[in-house]
Amino acid sequence: MEFRYNPRQMIPQLFLSLLFAVALQGSNGIRGQILVPTTQAQGRMEVILEKSGAFFSRTYSDNEGHFKFINLPDGEYVVSVRLEGYDDLREIPNFGRDGSATMNLVMTRKTAVTPDNTQLLYASYPAKIVDDYLKALEEGRKGNAATAIKNLEGVVKAYPDFHQAHNALGTFYQRAGRFQDAEKEYNTAQRLEPHSVEPLVNLGSLYIQIAEQAQAKRDTATFGAALDEAVRALNLAIQADPGSAKAYYFLGTTYYTGGQFMKAEQHLIHALQLEKGMGTAELVLANVYIKQQKWAQALDYLDAYLRDNPKAADRNQVAQTRDKVAARK
Repeated sequence: MEFRYNPRQMIPQLFLSLLFAVALQGSNGIRGQILVPTTQAQGRMEVILEKSGAFFSRTYSDNEGHFKFINLPDGEYVVSVRLEGYDDLREIPNFGRDGSATMNLVMTRKTAVTPDNTQLLYASYPAKIVDDYLKALEEGRKGNAATAIKNLEGVVKAYPDFHQAHNALGTFYQRAGRFQDAEKEYNTAQRLEPHSVEPLVNLGSLYIQIAEQAQAKRDTATFGAALDEAVRALNLAIQADPGSAKAYYFLGTTYYTGGQFMKAEQHLIHALQLEKGMGTAELVLANVYIKQQKWAQALDYLDAYLRDNPKAADRNQVAQTRDKVAARK
């Protein structure tokens, strides 16, 4: 095994509440997912951002339809997606108090008229199933995790091939501490959609969390095995999508948890190259340098986090750590 328990390598949880605040959380930005009713992989999709009625920015989704615009100035925005065979979509993001917006953009197939004038809707997922799936996600965003789990369990029972629903159910199981159930759902999602990156990334985060629990219990076998599984899953994710900042972030976090700081530094820096201002990566990288008593480098990334996340809920905690590091520089 690559990771072995060593009491001197066990990592203090300086930012335990932050370590798993995955990239869907953030400030001054728009993040979302494009949902396409088909079992065929769509690849990367173009997403246009307009500000005050004019073109502002362009990005491309990952293979799962996830996209993001970060570090946005104040203004009125519209997100639009055009995809062949589907109706053009334009939606206004709803920003929260923290300056962030999360969107689910559901593409609708264009209808066709057959010789007998009946309309055919080309969709692999029934409309009710998609609607139930989106309602479950909304319940989760409202903090009703139990309701979200119940609804998603109904979705995957009624439509077992809905890989996005299996993946989403896994995330709610993971948050509830139902790790075996979460692992099963992530693996099911990956089996149904072999080119899918997100279930692999989520498996990586799950195994890190299992390793953290084993660390607290001094369970050496589980600790090493879980980190090995995290590395395996995350390397597969990177092979599928070399541009996945989240995969590099979690891989760096895996090596940090295992005390392999040079590898952790390498992958966390790469995550930040792929996604500038990724606050979770900045914090873990700061931890990497704190553990090695490289105070100047740690200070740089703590300052970067405070600069890039002016509305972060943990700002005071990070600022206090920053002052302690500055005193030791």
